[in-house]
Amino acid sequence: MTYPYRCTTHACRARKTLRKHIHQYIREPVCKCGGRLSFDRTTRARDKKRTCICDGYYYPHHSGTEPWCIDAKIGPTEEDFKERHHGISDW
Repeated sequence: MTYPYRCTTHACRARKTLRKHIHQYIREPVCKCGGRLSFDRTTRARDKKRTCICDGYYYPHHSGTEPWCIDAKIGPTEEDFKERHHGISDW
């Protein structure tokens, strides 16, 4: 899992993704500009909204991921079925 952070300097406001919470580091990470990083709650909320856990993929994915997600606009084609079930129909 990763954690989104954002620079607190108004001129920079760069985004940075860290592998751990910022308080778990021995030396606190800083932005390239030298500014302090703060947790970005809006990015986390947006990513949670976009995450889909349907049975189309065995892992969490963005909603509408082609072709196997339930919310996909186009959906799987005949070639997609052949790739996924290669050799099963030859029994």
